[in-house]
Amino acid sequence: MDTEITSNIYKECVPIAVTVLMIGQEVKQTKTVDYLPLANVIADPREGTTCLVAGWGFVDTTNTMSDVLKSAEVNVMGRGTCNRYWHSQPVITPDMVCAGPQGMNNNQDTCRGDSGGPLLCNKVQVGVTAFGAGDCGDRSRPKVYTFLSKQHIDWIKETMRKPALSETSATQ
Repeated sequence: MDTEITSNIYKECVPIAVTVLMIGQEVKQTKTVDYLPLANVIADPREGTTCLVAGWGFVDTTNTMSDVLKSAEVNVMGRGTCNRYWHSQPVITPDMVCAGPQGMNNNQDTCRGDSGGPLLCNKVQVGVTAFGAGDCGDRSRPKVYTFLSKQHIDWIKETMRKPALSETSATQ
């Protein structure tokens, strides 16, 4: 299968990357495989919005990776509040969304190995898992996601219009 990976890295205070993986054939929707269309414009999620995150990353502090896709609900946090949690190191910018575990006794969240996974709010992908701090489920700082801005969406669509590299041309 022909595959091409293309990255777009924004270098502000921290690298915020969006990567497109293009495969050589169309994805067939089934009962177990589904995809979401990419919106033309994505609304910035409001503080308190409940969103879904997913990934195959670590499931606990023992550094055990999951062999099945896991998901969790998280709540969006305002950028000002998030900056206070992160002590503005890095500064949380409009290209970022912060979200953390839902409820006082819940520690379900993204973890190491989940980077690149989706942040879905109201059945729309609004972000990509970027970074966090501490152990899995650490409630001391919310996780940070790349917000899919109009610039990101335009770049993704432009990249997807390009012909995919074949394996032979990619290795030359």
